[in-house]
Amino acid sequence: MVKILGIEGLPGAGKSHFLHALSERVDNITVFLEPVETFTKLKSYDPLSLLYSNPAKYGVSTQIHIINQLRHYWSSILALADMDRPLFIEHSPETARVFIETLRELGYITDFDAHVLNDSLDIILCDSGSKTSCDKLIFLDLPTPDLIHRILEVRKRPCELTASEEFWNYYLTTLRKDYWAYLEKFRAEHGADSVLVISTEDTYVLTEILSFAFK
Repeated sequence: MVKILGIEGLPGAGKSHFLHALSERVDNITVFLEPVETFTKLKSYDPLSLLYSNPAKYGVSTQIHIINQLRHYWSSILALADMDRPLFIEHSPETARVFIETLRELGYITDFDAHVLNDSLDIILCDSGSKTSCDKLIFLDLPTPDLIHRILEVRKRPCELTASEEFWNYYLTTLRKDYWAYLEKFRAEHGADSVLVISTEDTYVLTEILSFAFK
């Protein structure tokens, strides 16, 4: 089966931009973008706006909605896994655990909520096929102040503007810590060369990226 590489990073790190740039410069790969638009639409509601405006109230329900969307996302990815070239995807569905842990750690959801959400994610990933995670991860690293600037001043997504700069600093600082813990766990399970960390400014250094992907 072809390698699946997850492009990881905190909100504002430039994952979509990275994948677009990669697809324009490399021919023998497939790029798959996260369906963010499905995270922000549920009938007349915007789940992400609700999450960022009141995470204590909407943390659990929003994560359930996102996990449900990941079922279709991961199934679509696995359907392409028989192609004879690497798949670069935006966020491994497995990293939903990182966001669940951050919400739990910040007190927005309970320990019980986190267990239920992780069990739901396990079921969805197992039901989608025999493969439940990416083979390798590339983490785009950027300082928290730069992420906040990109979120609030550059891309200005309506759902993200419902939260204050104070929230984003608090949330991203904790999310970064939890992401690093996940990357270390992934490296321990998949091998020392299974994780590549690069700064966003280095996203066009294709030699290192492609060497990592095809190794």
